[in-house]
Amino acid sequence: MRLRADQRSLKQMLLNLLSNGLKFSAPDTTVDLKSRHLSDGSFALTVIDRGIGMTAEEAATAVQPFQQIDNGLARRYEGTGLGLAIVKGLIERHGGRLTIESEPRVGSQISLIFPSNLVIAEGARLIPQAVN
Repeated sequence: MRLRADQRSLKQMLLNLLSNGLKFSAPDTTVDLKSRHLSDGSFALTVIDRGIGMTAEEAATAVQPFQQIDNGLARRYEGTGLGLAIVKGLIERHGGRLTIESEPRVGSQISLIFPSNLVIAEGARLIPQAVN
């Protein structure tokens, strides 16, 4: 499977999601990256962790720039509060969307959903495009 996406943006999105998964998980757990085609022709990359998880309200806060779920002076986790906001902005620039399924003390599944027009079928011939 091939995906038409900005390489630097894709790397940044995956780096942010994977590093968050590791940061918010216990040292002896795993973080998984899975891919799948969806029934509407779109394509999903999903990072799955078994970390601290979050509520729907916390997830909505986490995707806002400079917002953190734990704002107390004695925060356990470092960061600027930009990771998920950057991911959300980058996937939306690709015409896609970010989905978050999470439960406190269970973990999170965060998916990058790329629209079908960015999915290149196996064996499809690529036609070079002129760069202006």
